Amino acid sequence: MSRLKKRDEKSNKKDNGTLLAVCGSERYRGAAVIAAAGGLRSGVGLYYAASPECVLSALNQRFPEAVLLPMQTGDFGNISYGELSKILIAAERSTAILCGCGIGISSGVRFLIKGILENTKVPIILDADALNIVSENTDILEYGEGRCIITPHFGEMARLTGKRYDQIKSDPERIAVEFSERYGCVTVLKGSSVYIAVPGADIAVYSNPNSGLAKGGSGDFLAGIIASLAAQGNDTSVSAYAGVYIHGQAAAFTRERLCRESMLATDVADDIYKVFRMSEG
Repeated sequence: MSRLKKRDEKSNKKDNGTLLAVCGSERYRGAAVIAAAGGLRSGVGLYYAASPECVLSALNQRFPEAVLLPMQTGDFGNISYGELSKILIAAERSTAILCGCGIGISSGVRFLIKGILENTKVPIILDADALNIVSENTDILEYGEGRCIITPHFGEMARLTGKRYDQIKSDPERIAVEFSERYGCVTVLKGSSVYIAVPGADIAVYSNPNSGLAKGGSGDFLAGIIASLAAQGNDTSVSAYAGVYIHGQAAAFTRERLCRESMLATDVADDIYKVFRMSEG
């Protein structure tokens, strides 16, 4: 937390970053909403939500602060490949991009992910189905070398590396480091502990097991936090380290408040302020 950029009390919304979130589909509407909770609650100045209209209607009810960028849908209710130009225009005024939360898999989405990696220059956070698409051709990560943060769980890491799940589970540190070194990306490998691999640096491990996070949506919320920190101008490594810490500590407060069985990913949003308040000292 101490390595995060200090927030200027005289800053305006653009000074605090603009995050473009390319997330959601007709089937997975909630993922985009949960990612927005992580992004908006972590201090980003502007949050652009590029999602199908059905997703935006739900998101707007929860977070009217988000700027809505309606996307046409194609196959399976996913964002259409024809919306790439609109996304790239929005990317030009953004300081980081979040891709993948609930986005689904289709030929159109494959086209979008590749196009975003090839044609943008800001930090990109890849989560969920964006990672499953990348796993089909990991060489496309080279377009984002030095600016990508990937946030796979063990199953997604198995697909990315071509290894078995049990191999990932038995040696997560080595596998995360090797992948980061090979593709020049920051890897946030999620399990009961979280392994953060940064090219050229020692592996960092955040260990604060909380089974209350072993539920759908927790990864979307974490991705939103990390993307928000990157959009505010923090290094990709600092964004990953701090994002994992903020998420884990906030979730510990939520577990204490509600209990591990009853807490939901969205409940953690109500406790994240406690972590930021602690850092203000």
